[in-house]
Amino acid sequence: MKFQFTQVLGIFLAVCASFAWSLIAAISKEIYIETNISPLDLLYFRFLVPFVLTLPITIINKVNLFGMSKEVYFDVLARSVLWTICASLNFVSIKIMPLTKYIVIFSTSPIMTSIAGYVMINEKLSVFDFMNCIISFTGLVLIVTNPNTDKSNPIVANDPWWSFILPTLSACFAAIGDNLQRKIANKVSPIISQMWMYTCSMCIVPVLSLAMHSLGDNNLPSFTLTGIGYFLLLGITGVLGITFYMLSLKYEKAGRVAAINYLQILIMMFIDTFYFKIRLTLRDIIGASMILICNFAITLLKAMEVIS
Repeated sequence: MKFQFTQVLGIFLAVCASFAWSLIAAISKEIYIETNISPLDLLYFRFLVPFVLTLPITIINKVNLFGMSKEVYFDVLARSVLWTICASLNFVSIKIMPLTKYIVIFSTSPIMTSIAGYVMINEKLSVFDFMNCIISFTGLVLIVTNPNTDKSNPIVANDPWWSFILPTLSACFAAIGDNLQRKIANKVSPIISQMWMYTCSMCIVPVLSLAMHSLGDNNLPSFTLTGIGYFLLLGITGVLGITFYMLSLKYEKAGRVAAINYLQILIMMFIDTFYFKIRLTLRDIIGASMILICNFAITLLKAMEVIS
């Protein structure tokens, strides 16, 4: 009975995490629409709040942020830099393209992870992995080459043809980062990894933001009361999301949690359709379904040890 309860709790927390991640994307999109905040400015404040909230926990528990063996320092730093780059690409993607298109393309990350795992840590690719790669890539091509997008909506009308490159690169960087995380998972405390990532992002992002403004973007962000409220909501939702996600991994297998994460595609489709009033075409739905169903099915079957 105890096992069944904790399993249900883990699944419930994973579902809550998926809703939190989707809400973060929706809040970010709303901030872009209502203010002149740039993606890099938004990214900085997105991780400033979790850093401020996590720092007291680190101090109270007397966590030594350098308390790890020397051989993992490079991997931890590389993981933090890749995470920052990935997050930057995601926030730019959310600004210039519909949420559904962004999350569908980014959801090809598992096939990128499989390929990166084969190259980086010599993990074998099964026939199911090859099938997943082919079907997901076909779905991706259908979406990014769709000539019949809803140009009547300003959000979609401003979507440049090259926008698909950003979430694709983000998925690649996320895949490399995930494999690095697997290497250090048993060697570094999760709170150390989080603090390194938060600190790294707040060191890199301001430099990129200042460089962008110095190159001609003189529209410095305006911080209205509404904007500050959005930032706080964004940060709190981010803390809730990572908390739900970490706890779900405590009570449920990582593979099943990963499968539940695909719920984000359906949630963001709902947000795009009913909140941002974006009309999805049949071609978008077919491409998204190919990526969603294939990745979800294979991830779930692996988690249940039906296939390897």
